[in-house]
Amino acid sequence: MPTTTIASLPYDVWARIVSFIPKDILRKLYAVNQVLFHIAMEERYKSAYIHDLKIPFGINWINRLSAPFYASKIRDLHLRPSPLGHYISNVSQKNLQSLKASIKRTADDSWVKKLLFIHPPVTSSGERREVILSLLQIVSGLSEVQTLRVELSWPDRLQSFRMTTPLINIAWQACSSALRRVHFDFPLDVMKCVLPSNLHLPNLEEFSVRFSVTYRTTDSEEVITTNLVPFVNNHHLTLRKLTLFTHEQCHLASFFLQLSRMPCLRSFSLIQGYVSTLQTDTSGLHRFLTVHAGTLTSLKLVFQSLGKPYVEDPRMREWFKQPCLEVALPLLRTLEFGLWDFPSSFSTLLGTYLKQYNDSLTSLIINNKPPLTYEDLKNIVTGFGASGVLRYLEVGVSMVPYYKIFDLLSINLPGLHALSLATDGFVTTRYGAYDSWAMNSCFGLWEEAFCDDMRPVSYPAWDLRYLTLSFKTRSAYPSKLCHAALLKALPGLQTFNGMSKQNYLDWLSPEMRLLEKLEMRLLSGLDLDSYINQI
Repeated sequence: MPTTTIASLPYDVWARIVSFIPKDILRKLYAVNQVLFHIAMEERYKSAYIHDLKIPFGINWINRLSAPFYASKIRDLHLRPSPLGHYISNVSQKNLQSLKASIKRTADDSWVKKLLFIHPPVTSSGERREVILSLLQIVSGLSEVQTLRVELSWPDRLQSFRMTTPLINIAWQACSSALRRVHFDFPLDVMKCVLPSNLHLPNLEEFSVRFSVTYRTTDSEEVITTNLVPFVNNHHLTLRKLTLFTHEQCHLASFFLQLSRMPCLRSFSLIQGYVSTLQTDTSGLHRFLTVHAGTLTSLKLVFQSLGKPYVEDPRMREWFKQPCLEVALPLLRTLEFGLWDFPSSFSTLLGTYLKQYNDSLTSLIINNKPPLTYEDLKNIVTGFGASGVLRYLEVGVSMVPYYKIFDLLSINLPGLHALSLATDGFVTTRYGAYDSWAMNSCFGLWEEAFCDDMRPVSYPAWDLRYLTLSFKTRSAYPSKLCHAALLKALPGLQTFNGMSKQNYLDWLSPEMRLLEKLEMRLLSGLDLDSYINQI
């Protein structure tokens, strides 16, 4: 019977193993064996950026692009090409047509590197043409790219962005067979320059696009109908994830209504500007969710208010009864929902909307701005974890004592495994809200009050294993002593803010000893001045 050794493990097994290794460590494992060498090289050199060639950051990626070994490892290509527009426009069509679809190691590569350095600068038009031709030829050889991102660096560079069409077309030709993910982050004004007609990417699985308009003369609906809709429908059989985002009043109903059914679609994300039920048509979204209700397992819906006088209209009281929010999604397991800049009364009704997913969601992200109040969170989680299905919760809550949040969640979500909690700061029952003034004047009193609140509480039966805490302002971040008090109250925790609990405790060992002394002082009734003198 053959013996399986580490060296004989299939590549897919190694890929699964390294998925648990942090990326910064993985990049350093190239000397372990041949398999890890290739995996480490792929991780180290997987990204390339093409934008302004005269910034220091460009030196790293241009070296990767011009060397065949490094170029063969590139999987993510980021194009922000508008600074190159005028250079590319000076290259003749004859020269562009002569480019071959492979990287050639010629002296021309030195032209590309020469453009990176200010001394001596590339000045003549002939030199610039040689530089751009060499760069375009290098891009034509990037046939293993799986992710393509096309972005506009500055809104006032639309004209120069249009001039980079040859570069973008070459990227399409080089990457088309391997591309799995495409991300667009530029205005609709230049969509025609980026999307050639009848473009087909046989392996496309993810597509994201931002809807925005720079000039009022741009007919956004015409661009959506003639460019975006055909592109999405041309890949409807392979798309598994679709992401749309806009922070403007953009009419998306016609876009949704023209889309073909995507039988493999599992994830859908939408960030949309919202004015009112009269001015923002969600009928297309309703139809889209209904058509894909049988396949969606992940959904993100974020609505941004574009005018409080409109959202506070009496008609908005029935906002959560819109048909698009009542579509049954039986396979949904992950939901992110957010209301940005809506009146606080909407957060109060959020619990009613989420109740329809009580027995199905394994992950819930509530992305509200401003964050929820404690009462809002209570309305949402009360009864939500009765089925024990929910495993991950990410939520932002306004300032409230931590023990109250932990009491609420441990009782209502006993099966919760991971919690990501964001707050404006922490609150103590003795002194109220913590702020930067407290840090500068009497921070020790706040630490003591926080530890007082946490000392009598403990959650040994709670299934929580992973905890992440974040704060909107750095001045609101609690001290290591407060972290020590938190960790002591959560004995079942395995990681805290991405670090293993044991490693974190080792880092906090001086604070843990200080916490023990503080608890002894509290038990003995020693006054604070005497305690400080002892320390």
